[in-house]
Amino acid sequence: MPELLLRNRPVESVFELIGHNENSLTFALGWCLKEAPDLLRTIAGALGADIPSPDRATVLLQEFGGKHGFTDIEVRDPGKAAWIFEAKIGFAPPSADQLQKYADRLKEHKDQAAAPLLVVIAQSDRRDLWLKQSVPNEISGIPLTVLSWGQVLRCCDEAYANASNHVKASLRQLKAFVQKVLHMQDIESNQVYVVSISNDTWDPVGTTFRAVVAEFSKYFHPVGPGWPKQPPNYIAFRWDGRLQSIHHIDDYVIVSNMQGHFPTAIDEEINPHFLYTLGPPIQPTRPVRTGDIFRAGRVWAALDLLLTCGTISEASQRTKLRQERA
Repeated sequence: MPELLLRNRPVESVFELIGHNENSLTFALGWCLKEAPDLLRTIAGALGADIPSPDRATVLLQEFGGKHGFTDIEVRDPGKAAWIFEAKIGFAPPSADQLQKYADRLKEHKDQAAAPLLVVIAQSDRRDLWLKQSVPNEISGIPLTVLSWGQVLRCCDEAYANASNHVKASLRQLKAFVQKVLHMQDIESNQVYVVSISNDTWDPVGTTFRAVVAEFSKYFHPVGPGWPKQPPNYIAFRWDGRLQSIHHIDDYVIVSNMQGHFPTAIDEEINPHFLYTLGPPIQPTRPVRTGDIFRAGRVWAALDLLLTCGTISEASQRTKLRQERA
């Protein structure tokens, strides 16, 4: 079979021919909702909503609603369902003003017998905690729920089992397209996030950040710019000019108050943080110096390179070269 290239890049899905942005993602999802009735069923299940009838339902893309603007996707089943999907390519949910416009549109919908539902689709962490905590449960009386792109892929997998060969092809291409556009993290990835740990204290009794790792087998960092929006599989810690340990992240939660997670933490509201539970330390068998990384710098490196290179900076640079070749 010949290879298809678009601007010298391999095309793995027909959906790539329409672009790599939010519109192209929603168009691809809308097409598959039309082509694969089982996908509509599995998504309804993920939303906890009644399943629209494939024989009566209509999927609308970029529908104009006057003063309420355009919607990404609408699913309508007369007398049963009136859904609006707002899809985002990143982790940030729509603004409150934007959600309010869609809620007003559903409140004014002429089919008042249809159950209204506003759905935000965006990226989330692999357990979908972040997205659920980022939007309210309702807007002006209109139910509001979330659906991560990871959940969309799982719905594709569930729908795939009973689909025809033609529909299976569409679902495979949708999955490949979503994963390529979003660069979704493989849960089997061996990429390690390497951070610098100071000996500063963070609580009233003088617990140090290093003690959080060494004594509690925990680590935390903000959910926000400059930090991973998706928890890594592995994290490594460096201080005193060298790599100290590597840990698998066994579990995590998103917290806005550290009380209850550490015996000395005070009752204080903070910005959302990922709080990791660390697995046993993987100790390097020989010294791995920091190398050319500024004092508080954080880098990514492949696990095997981190354990075999002479410095963390060399491991990070060779990881980037490996990714470029791939």
